[in-house]
Amino acid sequence: MTSANDSAVSADERAKRKKNAEAKALEIRESEQTIEGFRRQAGATLDEKKRQMRDKILGEIRTAINAKAKAAGYSIVFDAAADSVNATPVLIYNNGENDITDEILAQLNVSAPVTLPKAAEKTDAKKK
Repeated sequence: MTSANDSAVSADERAKRKKNAEAKALEIRESEQTIEGFRRQAGATLDEKKRQMRDKILGEIRTAINAKAKAAGYSIVFDAAADSVNATPVLIYNNGENDITDEILAQLNVSAPVTLPKAAEKTDAKKK
């Protein structure tokens, strides 16, 4: 736009430069809109994938807890780490006596891949 207003060039050249500058500005706005649309779509896609993965994991956890609760004859199971909509704990006190968290985690992690501690990985890498 600065060169379009340069009085040292002819009126025709200024008009030509102004037209080019306006075309470039329009192109930039269109590019910005395309980028913003892509960001929105990518964000929505990532949110949906995250929700699907979370639902799958929670489904596995619920299935394991339901099986354990039925087998042990429990009538109710609480999530001691849960917060209410007011961000306050749902369970005020728990002595931990009937906590099945470790058993459920062990059951869920049976098929998890085994990982080496960092020191062991470095030692193995040096041997190769």
